Amino acid sequence: MHLRKQWLTHVLLASCLGTSASAAPRSNFDAFLARPGSTPLAVADAQAHARGLRVEHTETRLGVPSVLWSMQSGPGLETAARAGTRPEDAARAYLGQVADLYRLKREDVSAAPLQAVHQTGKGAVIVTFRQAVEGVEVFRSEVKVVMTQALAPVAVTGYRRRASSPSRPGNAPARTPSSAPRRTPWRRRTRTRAAPRWGRTHSSPWTPAAATRCSTSSPACAP
Repeated sequence: MHLRKQWLTHVLLASCLGTSASAAPRSNFDAFLARPGSTPLAVADAQAHARGLRVEHTETRLGVPSVLWSMQSGPGLETAARAGTRPEDAARAYLGQVADLYRLKREDVSAAPLQAVHQTGKGAVIVTFRQAVEGVEVFRSEVKVVMTQALAPVAVTGYRRRASSPSRPGNAPARTPSSAPRRTPWRRRTRTRAAPRWGRTHSSPWTPAAATRCSTSSPACAP
């Protein structure tokens, strides 16, 4: 009886320890934050300043601005709303002008999915673009364009990574119509008829005379 109690005690302790070990919280790991090194900006600060831009903060891992201010002002930037431009179109147009700072192309800006437009009639107008790969939203990859009520650019916050084409297994080149293998045209399969037991073939029909000439001692007529 005493041994049985000891055995039950060990079993209960083992189960409790196993449960506590499995329930222990796992540490979070972000491969992007653990990425070593830094990448220089695609456009130097002096060049950006000459274009009326000021880089306030950067994402050194990617070498892109995370906060970009527009220092341009004047009546030329206040005509977007009077021209009937939508906030989304104005934001895309401005992102296209500064796309090189984010290592993007205008096609990347045009294909950026729109997430939200904040426009209350007063204060700043904020247009947010997100990034998705095959329908899955990319974490920590969105751009917000801040504009005045007249849709003049004020700032750009966040960043968007350039979409890369999916890799092929073994870096295989893409197939073109000339390099694609051609299918052999369908042909009717023909069967070769086996020679009959008594020396008869499909070219020589069986006749009583042929059967008389054939004997069981002949190798061709052997069963």
